[in-house]
Amino acid sequence: YLRSDGFREYKAILGFFGPYIYSFIFQVGVFKANLIACRKHLLRKKNGTIVNPSQLNEKWFKEIKTIAQNKNKLLYVGRMRVEKGIFSLLNILKDTKYLLTIVTSEKEVKLDEIYNNVNLMNFENNNDEIIDIYDDHSIFVLPSFTEAHPQVLDESLARCRPVIVFKDIEHVKRDREGVFVCERNLKSFEETINYINDNYDDIAGKIKNNKLPTKMSFISELKKILST
Repeated sequence: YLRSDGFREYKAILGFFGPYIYSFIFQVGVFKANLIACRKHLLRKKNGTIVNPSQLNEKWFKEIKTIAQNKNKLLYVGRMRVEKGIFSLLNILKDTKYLLTIVTSEKEVKLDEIYNNVNLMNFENNNDEIIDIYDDHSIFVLPSFTEAHPQVLDESLARCRPVIVFKDIEHVKRDREGVFVCERNLKSFEETINYINDNYDDIAGKIKNNKLPTKMSFISELKKILST
């Protein structure tokens, strides 16, 4: 089951030699295997089946809360890893007016510097309690250098919260309303936030028209694959 682009992840982590190392791992791992992937390009022209991963249940689409009064509250949910772009995002937001909440399930994680506008939370998502955190923020930021099918993007859209990604992963936008692409610098990032804030209600209305995959549809896809 291929969930992400290991070639790009290894490059972000190890540099020039990363893709060559992963190429060996990939060739050995897929030899005589039946492949399942969340995006077609992950198959690298090999035969396989595409699925749409999701953990969204009915709870995610109910009682959508209006936007918090502070439209500069940004949210990131994910691992504290170089390839996830979080440290790049921290450099962009340093000494700005924007408030960033980082939510990670990793324990004993701390920032190397003190950021007055950053709140780091260790959080275990029990009974979808993370919904309240999405609702308390205005914009979700996905700063990764590489992504295939980021489920956090769909989680944010399910709560009618716009998403900002950088051009490295602009492909994740697909046909989703409410996903905005910008350059990896403060000027472009700030222009995108200002546009979202100026058109927030209109954007939120369009987001509601998205057809997002659900946990049940994902399970059905897997059952169909495994039964053949």
